[in-house]
Amino acid sequence: MRRTGCLLCGLLTLAVLSGSPVSAQSARTYQWFVAPEVSFVVSPELATDYYVSGFGIGFGMEYPVSPNWSLVGMVNYKRYAPAEGMIADWWDDPGEWPGSTNIRVSEGTLQALTFALLGKGTLKRPESRSWPYVKGGFGLTLAGADEIKVDFTNSSGSPQTAWQLGADSDVNTAVLLALGYEFAMAGGASSLFVELGFEVLMIEATDNPSLAPIRVGYKF
Repeated sequence: MRRTGCLLCGLLTLAVLSGSPVSAQSARTYQWFVAPEVSFVVSPELATDYYVSGFGIGFGMEYPVSPNWSLVGMVNYKRYAPAEGMIADWWDDPGEWPGSTNIRVSEGTLQALTFALLGKGTLKRPESRSWPYVKGGFGLTLAGADEIKVDFTNSSGSPQTAWQLGADSDVNTAVLLALGYEFAMAGGASSLFVELGFEVLMIEATDNPSLAPIRVGYKF
């Protein structure tokens, strides 16, 4: 997944270098955006036993097709660290090793890179300075997780190491939805937005992983 991080940095650099100066933004029919996020794992229960929240960043381009409808192309990267405190709490009782002590959790990073195409609809009038919106669409997500390493001392006093979860990197279809609110800035040439999303990764499993990201972004 290290290549994923490098790809993200390269694309971010390209987006920044491609932006026009503020004085020329009014001539563009499209706008760039960047949006850091906090993302929460919603399901399945197996995943929520090991991960609670992570951080990410999204960027892309919005192209209006009418006053109230736009097409949005987005690249989004998420990174989750295992919930060390939660894993330690259930590890000894009623976990796999009752009576264990000195529990230490490490490694186990989960990463996801998504390329998505979304439709966006707004409730916006020409004189509006702020407006709500909804957007949704589909994407392709490359996701994988390293095994979580748990070091501990068992009830007999012997040092032990166990490995939990983990998943090979794979590409799957993702469904993305979001509700948000946008605030115009600088005469309408740029804006700030806040949104709550819901994302489902469609894999061959009984319970598809779902996430709830909260984003605060800047469109210019």
